[in-house]
Amino acid sequence: MATSEIKLTPKSLFGYVLFILGLVLLGYVAMNAIYVASGVFQPLRIVMTDPSSGRALITAVETQVFFGIVIQIGMYALLIAVASILMKTGLSVARKE
Repeated sequence: MATSEIKLTPKSLFGYVLFILGLVLLGYVAMNAIYVASGVFQPLRIVMTDPSSGRALITAVETQVFFGIVIQIGMYALLIAVASILMKTGLSVARKE
């Protein structure tokens, strides 16, 4: 009966560390999405003011929250892209001989 062996070299260990970092980033995004959806965290509000007068350029709270949600979605999309690149690179580094 053949047994399978896992050879742990520094290169493969580095690949697994990259993969785990990607998983941690995905977990962070998932937890933040759950917190925003359940109301624990509030979505961002974008408040733009005129530098000369100090008055708000966007006065509607709904518009401020909408712009904040769009920016939050972009931030989470960027983190998901980085996490997937880390995981893909980590697995390819870990499996190369």
